[in-house]
Amino acid sequence: MSYYEDLLRRPEWKAKREEILLTRKFCYDCGRAHWTRKLEIHHSYYELGRMPWDYPDRALIPLCRECHRKRHELGPAPSVRRSDGRVVKNPPVCSRCGGACYFSQFKHVEDGVCFRCWGSGFDFDAVTEMENSEK
Repeated sequence: MSYYEDLLRRPEWKAKREEILLTRKFCYDCGRAHWTRKLEIHHSYYELGRMPWDYPDRALIPLCRECHRKRHELGPAPSVRRSDGRVVKNPPVCSRCGGACYFSQFKHVEDGVCFRCWGSGFDFDAVTEMENSEK
């Protein structure tokens, strides 16, 4: 189990997820209701060092699994905010999945999500290295 996956099992994330789903009960992209399909929460951007539950509500988008997969198939998250506050537009793509986020041939294992980037499509380590090399 990865560090990020561990974070998504924490009570803080579960509470934030439930808080979002209390007010937004439909998939943002297709409009399906949560009682017909389990909704997942999509982060519209990432910030290095920020916990998954510490994002503003507007950055967390309820999506059904199918629409969530489609969003990630479009490519990696559009930007990453580094710990120094600078935004990296079009961050380096994940070296394992090439930004695809998923491997369809491994759909039977964790729904095929890439274990290196956990569906973000970009390389957190490379962004961190960029930040450290500038110090």
